[in-house]
Amino acid sequence: MWRAVSTLLTDPESLRRDLEAMIERERKTHGDPEPEVKAWTATLSEVERKRDRHQEMFAADAMTLEELRSKLDALEERRETARRELAALSSWRESLEALERDKDRLLESYTTLAPRRWLTWTLRSAARYTLCLVFVSKRCRIRA
Repeated sequence: MWRAVSTLLTDPESLRRDLEAMIERERKTHGDPEPEVKAWTATLSEVERKRDRHQEMFAADAMTLEELRSKLDALEERRETARRELAALSSWRESLEALERDKDRLLESYTTLAPRRWLTWTLRSAARYTLCLVFVSKRCRIRA
């Protein structure tokens, strides 16, 4: 196991391929977020239009205060859902951009710092690092 980890961390091209594959898998998993962003943005606009229309209907005595409250509550739930979804899409996009932006620094860190540190590690710290890498590789589906 330690030999596989050592080989993985000292082969920059293998690391680069695996990291780029992980980024591509993440992109494919979520696909292009733009259509979803447009749909949730349209939902927010629609909620605002409906909210205004319901308030106008109430002002024109076309609905009761109870009906207005009920409709506004339903619209508020929809608005919060749209905002949550837009925030999640934004967060995912930022995470992917950060990973792409920082991949060279991450690769450099693993390929230059890790081998030097191995010389001073105890067996316990090496085992802990190996377990961490195993967890990350399984989570990201990287093969050693």
